[in-house]
Amino acid sequence: MKTMLYFPFIALTMTRIVWAEEKAASAAHATADAITDQEFIARRNASRKNLPAPTHLPPQKSKFSLMNLSTFVGDGEHFAILPQGSVLYCPEPLATRILASPGGKLISFQEFLSRNRQWITHADVTSDQVSGKTPISDATLKAFEKNAQIVIATYQGAPITVLKGKSTASVPQP
Repeated sequence: MKTMLYFPFIALTMTRIVWAEEKAASAAHATADAITDQEFIARRNASRKNLPAPTHLPPQKSKFSLMNLSTFVGDGEHFAILPQGSVLYCPEPLATRILASPGGKLISFQEFLSRNRQWITHADVTSDQVSGKTPISDATLKAFEKNAQIVIATYQGAPITVLKGKSTASVPQP
């Protein structure tokens, strides 16, 4: 029993001695390289003397904004934000549902779609159709015309921009 109690005590004592020696060695090393705040500021200012004065450029107006990169679809009470180029088909009678500026309460696309199923729908597109490599077929576009609903391109359930292929429909701009 005595050995078990004695051994952890020796190990703990040896750890403390080694730790104290390492701390003393690192403290001696750290103070040898230390400089005061005034010395640091003097060195920094001396190194900056040869640099040219900073020039402040006027802020440039960004070409990108939510308004420029989005299409707004609304029902008078609510609206949803869609990426520009996501409207695949819009019949003339429903062209007023594509808004130039948002109006009403913003809701998610999924909620907007479920509230307005009578006049808006979505069509899943492939990644090749999104990139414009494969155009949306004419038969699909004719099927959109028969429905007489606004058709939004979706990829994995979310609206997405479809680049113009060889035979994509033109959509009225607000």
